[in-house]
Amino acid sequence: MNKDGSKKLIVDSLLIDDAVSKVDCIRAEAKKDKSFGFNWNFDEFLKAMYLLTSQAYGPRIQTRIINELKWVKIKASQNLGDALAMINNTYYEIKVSLISSSNSSMNLVQIRLWQNVNYLCFWFDIRTSKFSVYILTHDQMKAETELMMASAAHGTKEANEVNQNVELRLSIKIDENNENFKRWESKYKSNILDFLFALSKAS
Repeated sequence: MNKDGSKKLIVDSLLIDDAVSKVDCIRAEAKKDKSFGFNWNFDEFLKAMYLLTSQAYGPRIQTRIINELKWVKIKASQNLGDALAMINNTYYEIKVSLISSSNSSMNLVQIRLWQNVNYLCFWFDIRTSKFSVYILTHDQMKAETELMMASAAHGTKEANEVNQNVELRLSIKIDENNENFKRWESKYKSNILDFLFALSKAS
């Protein structure tokens, strides 16, 4: 029995072989189709994305969010984040984290403060389907990186001292007792993606 009262899973070679086979099948399908899962309920789609690598699921979730919000995808060469919201003519950088037994934090990496963009930060717990979306202005994100003492995402300390554009990273533990989490929930929480989860429940 686990500490939370759930039954302890007995892991054996048959279970591992079955899990590997199923994950490999899903990854193979996703590799063939850039829109894999885009027609599924949003929570089912996110759980499927968890089975891909973080390098693979991030851009896919980002693309679906852009499509669902009817935003315009921005080329990286434009240095204006990931998407343009036409309704208010605002550029956004989109950050996504999937929460699980092995990851309890929303990890925001490659924060590029030299880009004049707002931020949509999103986490989803694949075990409970709980989620939150936070919308921050550029200045609010800058203030948060200073308050939380964000670190450089790449490079050595010596190299970053002479680099004018240093990508930053910060993490927020998804925990109701965590002060950073409580501040983000009260200051920045948005219902912008609620409709996607409402559609999932209704179907």
